[in-house]
Amino acid sequence: MGARVTRIAVDERRPGVARVFVDDEPYLTVSAELVARLGLTVGSVLTEEREEVLGREADAVAAYRTALRCLERRSFASRDLSRRLVQKGHPAEAAEQAIVRATE
Repeated sequence: MGARVTRIAVDERRPGVARVFVDDEPYLTVSAELVARLGLTVGSVLTEEREEVLGREADAVAAYRTALRCLERRSFASRDLSRRLVQKGHPAEAAEQAIVRATE
């Protein structure tokens, strides 16, 4: 059986972002929309499929936050920013999602 969600907290500093806790420990940060779409509530079991979806989303959220911090200092061409995000340890797919989101 998978881990159980023990708490879901909306991040007050970042609207639309939620922190998911497992065993009262921070597990990951994802969009509140995804939490609602997956029907996650306190007591929900994190199946392998849910963990995979949540993990990809958490990677995308983290890459986007890193992209914004990079762009606060100076502008980057999309390709350079993507390369920088990957160098910082973000998966290439998450880096590309972050670029698209930042461009929008």
